[in-house]
Order: sequence, then structure tokens, then C-alpha cells
Amino acid sequence: MTALRAGDIMRAAEEAEKARSSDQSARVLIVFAAISHALGRDIDALSMLEQAMQFAPEVGNYPDAAAAILLKLGRKSDGIFNLKLGTHLPSDVFLDEIIGSYFGKIKDIFDSFIENRPLTTARLMMQQGMYAAAMRQLETFVGVSGGDVDSFSLLVECSIYTGQLQEAEVAFSALLALNADHPKRPDYALGIALLKGDAQAVSEACAQLKEVDNLEDALARYRMLEWSPLVDDAVLAEGLSQVHRLTFANPEVSTFSATDWPDTVSVGFLCSYVDSALEGLLLSLKEYIPVKVYFTGTGSSPSLMRVKAALEDFREVAAVDDATLVEMIRFDQVSVLFDTVGAAAFARPGIWRTRMAPIQILWAVPSRYDDLACYDYRLAPSADSTNMRLIDLGVPLRYPVPPAELMGRVAEVRALKVSRDTSDRDVRRLLAPHAGLLISDVALDIYMKILTAVPRATLAFVARSELNDPLVQRVLAAAAIHDCGDRVELIDPSDFLQSRSEIMLDADLILDSFPYGNLEMVTEALWIGSPVLTLKGNNPRSEAAAYLVKAAGFDELISDGIEDYYQDAIDFLENKADLKVVVEKMRNLHKSISSSLYQETAEVLANKIESLWGEWRSMNN
Repeated sequence: MTALRAGDIMRAAEEAEKARSSDQSARVLIVFAAISHALGRDIDALSMLEQAMQFAPEVGNYPDAAAAILLKLGRKSDGIFNLKLGTHLPSDVFLDEIIGSYFGKIKDIFDSFIENRPLTTARLMMQQGMYAAAMRQLETFVGVSGGDVDSFSLLVECSIYTGQLQEAEVAFSALLALNADHPKRPDYALGIALLKGDAQAVSEACAQLKEVDNLEDALARYRMLEWSPLVDDAVLAEGLSQVHRLTFANPEVSTFSATDWPDTVSVGFLCSYVDSALEGLLLSLKEYIPVKVYFTGTGSSPSLMRVKAALEDFREVAAVDDATLVEMIRFDQVSVLFDTVGAAAFARPGIWRTRMAPIQILWAVPSRYDDLACYDYRLAPSADSTNMRLIDLGVPLRYPVPPAELMGRVAEVRALKVSRDTSDRDVRRLLAPHAGLLISDVALDIYMKILTAVPRATLAFVARSELNDPLVQRVLAAAAIHDCGDRVELIDPSDFLQSRSEIMLDADLILDSFPYGNLEMVTEALWIGSPVLTLKGNNPRSEAAAYLVKAAGFDELISDGIEDYYQDAIDFLENKADLKVVVEKMRNLHKSISSSLYQETAEVLANKIESLWGEWRSMNN
């Protein structure tokens, strides 16, 4: 396979064809797969890898190679399945001979699977936002090898992102023992200070931060900074500015021409989360204009499932690299592209270095964020008439109206709420129905302090009654510190799934998670009329839940900071009259409004899009 190693693809193909006439082995097939991938024929490559796996199911390199291609194509579930399969199978060193420089980026994936599999798998999982799964891979690597600078560094990052303070501190100590001058030391110290909720430590850690020179580190830092209200606005602004400078340095000038674009308009939505409001708008808008969705997230929600089923052009692109995503959107000839994530949140900042569509519009975000040049317009629920780049639709964009098919169920549940007046019972029931990843150590500590301050209260979490469950371990440890374990309850996830609305209705107060709110839970609480206390936040990601609650008209359920959150929860639990007023107000939330709100919004937005497209075409002929 001299030609393959030399990068001569065509001659390598001839050699492989000759070899196949006498050898139908998996090794020959993977050579063909490598050649097909180098030629951009990934579907052919996958077909050959599938045949190779049938010939040699005991070799891990073949599913590894398939996983690398599948993940690049955005087929996450298939990719992760092959990744897990390959991780548990031995490698074939023959791959060392056939992997050449022509593989480009995928070569690194192939090579890395041959050695240090758990470490490589962890990195890939972290790229997909699967931090808990990555931690298990890293723990496996450390257990076998004893750990090194890279593995302990990744462990610190995973522990910080999953809110596990003790694990972060242990990994950080091990990292410093190997490299006391690690370049990310100030950032990791900041992350640990944020998990502790120590304002003084956060301030000191922020003072030690130095300017970074690459986008990956700038993004990692900004994601930590935006986690907590303890971070000073000036520090957060500087972190965001660094990302801006690195992301939008020397942006590509638009070269789109009306002669190269269809006359009819199409609209694309780049999003990382689909809530009920975006669902309602997308499903209404598709009746007016062809809609394409590029989903950059990795989670799931009922709204997301319904949108996937209803839209023909729904693309899951979490694993697609930025360059490929840009080409995908251009190939689809999207006329107007909405970024519903917002560049300030930076789920996929690399794509904004280039123009993906003739018209790019930033979804509704608070006005204090930079008016970036990569966007032609910014959508807003209310517009400043002096800024011609703001588009005001005159209607709320995130109002929590249930989808049409759920209207009947919501009405039924609301009637149940009326018949279940719990305001006079002695015990006050608190509910924190969040996945462990959403509950930071700071939030867990505040939950327990609230429970301690209200002796007649109980607090329920949704988790299996298993001591080895990470969330259960954290809950029990926090409860032990505050000596309130006898008033902590666990609801089995399967029971919660079956009786979700009834359980939420039975709670006197639902405690939202922070620094990131549980949007799905907040939405349902607003639908059915259950009071939910959330934190204001200070950036697009951390304030999303508060924005939803505010749109519903419940400012009293939004706390400015952590201490306010603690005091507000106590006040609601101790003052039955105040809580009853909120409950009554929530019962009347949707009596005068329905899903027609989204139909009206979609019509207004469709007309605006048509107008913008007409103007663009006339100016770019």
C-alpha cells in the first residue's frame, strides 16, 4: 500500500482493486473506505466499513472508523453507538500502515483510537457536550494509566461543567502536582470558585485571568464566566469581547448575488434548543415559507420531537464541523437565516466568520449585547426606533402557549389544580425536578438552606433510590451538612414521567435550577399553573428561563441574585396569601390567549421576510 501512504489516491485505488480480486478481507475493505472518504464519498466509505465489520466483528477499528464518519455527518446516535462498540474491542495495528496524511482531520480520530482509547473517546464526548459520559472514560483512563496532565486537565473541565466540586478539586490538585504552571490554571481556579459560590474567591480568580490567543480557550472561559451571577459584569463583558475578537477577526465579505439565488424565499433557523414558543412559531411559519432547521444541540424535549416529525428539512448538526455546516446551509440556498442561539451565547461561533446566507438575523436577545456586524438585523420584542437594524414584530416571541395538541390536556390539568387547593395544608412541598447536570453545587446548597429555614417544608428530587446514583450522592451529602435529610424525598424518574403534571401541581413551589434554568420544566409549570421560582441571570443562556417567566407576566417569580432567591423562596413558603395570589394569577394565564398567537406572529414574520428578501434581490442583481 505504498501509494496510499504516499497520498496517491488514484494509484492506491488501483492497487486496492487488484488486492480485492484475491483478498476479500476486512483489511482491504477499510483501505477502500479510506480512499472513498478521501474522495468525499462518505456514504460509500460507510458501506465498506459495514462489510468490514461483518468480516471481522471482533476488531474495534472498523466501528471506530464508522463512528468518526457518522459523527462528522451529524448522525450522533449512530456514531456514539459505533464509538461505544469500538471502545470495547481490541485494535488492529494494521491501521497504522494505511493511515496517511491524506486523511486530514479524520486521520487524528483514526490514530487516536489506536492508542489511549478512553482519553480520545472522552475528548470526542466533550465536543458533543456529553461531560458525564466523558468523565467515566477519563476515570477509566486514570485508573489504568495513573493519569497524566491531559487526562487530569480534562477531568477538571468535566467536573466543573457537571457541577461536581469535590471531583474538580481532586483533579485540579493532581494536575498541579504534575504541572504547577499549567496555562489553564487561572481558568480552572475560577471554575472551582464558581462551584463553591465564594464571591471573594471568584473575584480573586478573575483578577488572575490573562488574555487568551485561541478561540477554544476563549469559549471555555466565557462559558464558565456566564454560569454565575457572582461574576462581575465588566469581567463577563471582557470575556465576551475576547470571543468576539477571535471569532470575527477578518470575516469573509459576502459574495452572494441575486442571479445565483432562487426567486422564492426560504428561511433557516440555527438553534440549540426548541421550546414550546419556538415550536409554535416554526410550525406556523412553515405554512407561509419553506422552513429548514439546523439543530446544534444534543438534548431532547417534547417540542423538539414534534418539530422533527413535522418538518421535512430538520438537520441535527451538533457533530458537524463549522466548515461543513457553512457549506450545508449554502448548498440548501437558505435566503434568510435566523440564529436563535445568538452569537452572545456562542454555541457555534466558528461559522460566523463566513457568510452562510444572504440575510442573517439574530434572534431576540437583551439590548446590552454587541450589535455584531455579521448580522444584518436583530429581532426584538420591542424595538428602538433609532436603530434601523432592529426588527420589531410587535408581539412576544417567547410566550409560553402550549402546542395545539396539548391544549385539552392543559385545560384538564388546570381544572385539577382548581380542585386541589393546597394552600391551607401544614406541610409546604418543594420540588426540584432537574437532571443532575443542571443542579450546581451552589444551587443544591441553597435548596438545603431553604429547607432548613422552613421547618415544615419537604423537598423532592427526581432520581432513582440508588446510592451509586451521582445526583443521589450529592443530595445526601448536602442534606447531611444541613441536617435535613429526613425531609428530602426522591421521586423515581419513571413515576415522574407518568404523573409529571400531577406531581408538579402538588408542589407549593418549584425551585428552578441555576446558573442555567430548566426551560422545559419552567414552560410546563407556566402551562399548568404551578409557581416556579427562577434566577434572573446575566447573559442569554442563564437568563433564558427568566425571560420566559417575564414574558408570562410573573416578575415576582424572578429573583435578582442567589441571596434574593433564598429569601424569596422563604417568603413565598411562609406567606400563604402571597403564594395564593400568584397561583390565582397563573390559573388565568391562558384564558384570553391561545396558539393563534403564533399564527399571527408567523404571518407578520413571513411578510417581513418576504419584504427583506425582495429588497435584497433588488440591491444585489
